[in-house]
Amino acid sequence: RLKQSIYNRLSQAVDYYDTDIHIKQIQDSISVLNYKGITKLNNTYTSRELRKLGKLIHQILKDKNSIQPLNLLNNGLIQQLLYNKNLNKILALLPDGFQLIQSFFFPKSQQENLVWHQRKQFDSQAVVIQLYLSAQTQTRSRLQVFEGSHHKVLSLEKITTITESSIPIAVKIDFGGVLLVKSHLLQRELGIADKGNGHVELVFG
Repeated sequence: RLKQSIYNRLSQAVDYYDTDIHIKQIQDSISVLNYKGITKLNNTYTSRELRKLGKLIHQILKDKNSIQPLNLLNNGLIQQLLYNKNLNKILALLPDGFQLIQSFFFPKSQQENLVWHQRKQFDSQAVVIQLYLSAQTQTRSRLQVFEGSHHKVLSLEKITTITESSIPIAVKIDFGGVLLVKSHLLQRELGIADKGNGHVELVFG
């Protein structure tokens, strides 16, 4: 038991050290975000933080007997877990005046959205931060995007032209990482390949 306790403490210490994101790394990622419309920051959350978050969210869904998206905006405990040291660093480098607009958890059983779309309900400068509760690999990615498509509001005709003549990017993100996505980035959700534990979306604008 003593050996196991020491091992657990050392693992947590290493996990915490590995998730200390530097400001320069965030600044570089935001530059990529502005140019491509999407970027990722790995090691934003520790494994321990994600386990606590996932356990709490899934307990709420179990109590509600629901597989519908869960509004997290008014859940203080979940918000406290989400706003860790790294998320606060990221938010400090977003444009002045940005506030949390929307906060949802989407279960793994959420229906796929095969329609290519931009999130036109939000301002073009709004940023969506996505946190997956399992790794998203090239072969098991929920999200496909067209990089750079966020610079204009696209007509249906233009969207059709882009999607039929170009190859989208299947997004990869490690466990504990987050995606930063411009709201008007052309994207679609693939539920069929997802065997994970769902994801959290925070919209700032």
